[in-house]
Parts: sequence; C-alpha cells; structure tokens
Amino acid sequence: MILGPRDHMMPALYELHWLLIHSWIQFKLYLIVHHVIGGRSPPCILELVTPVAAIPGRASLRSVGRQELDVPRTKLVSSERAFDVAAPKAWNRLPVGIKSTQDTGLFKKQLKITLLWRTFTYQCYTLHTPDLLI
Repeated sequence: MILGPRDHMMPALYELHWLLIHSWIQFKLYLIVHHVIGGRSPPCILELVTPVAAIPGRASLRSVGRQELDVPRTKLVSSERAFDVAAPKAWNRLPVGIKSTQDTGLFKKQLKITLLWRTFTYQCYTLHTPDLLI
C-alpha cells in the first residue's frame, strides 16, 4: 500500500478533531448559508440564495420538506464555483436534521461532527485502517 504525503497526519487530525482545509472551507460555506436562511446576513448575500419553497409552483415538491435551496443552472463549469451555485448544491447535500437546526452553536457542532465523520470514514476506507473509526 502506498501512502500519500498527508496520510501520516490523519490519526493526529482525528484525535484533535481538526478538519482538513477542504472540509474547513465547506464548513464556512455551510455556516454562511445557515446565517442566510436564519436572516442574519447582509441583503447582498441574502438575494443570492433562494429556498425552493419561495418559488411559485414548487411549493408542493418534496424538496420543500427537506429545506432545499434552488440551484441555478449554469453553462460553464467555472460558474459552478460561484457562491450562488456552490452554496445551494452543498446545502442540499446536508442531512435534514442538520439543516433544520435553528441554534447556530448546535448547528456548528452537528456540522463539524458530520464533516469529520465524512473525512475520516473516507480516509479509513482508503487507508484500510479501521482503528480510526469510532
């Protein structure tokens, strides 16, 4: 088995409950969307995110119950990194239990647990080291 350049750090990151840089960026993106949905963000950011429930004709869709956001269509791959596309895509991948949390402190805690679980479960299966699993 060939180990990557960062694989020796994974047990320490897991023990310290630190997120990888990619996961940390996702954490911040989710937190911004949480503030937008809670009405605690500037209007310029608020207008970039649209809940599916706010779109006429879509109020009866199942995605309304899952608290999903509308993902605008894009023609270019580079456009998918824009906030108004990346944020709803990421938000829609979260479990409903986390999305429905109103308290920001509890949301952050649940989100970090989810991101840690995703990161280190993936790493465990990749490295074949089941001792990292809880």
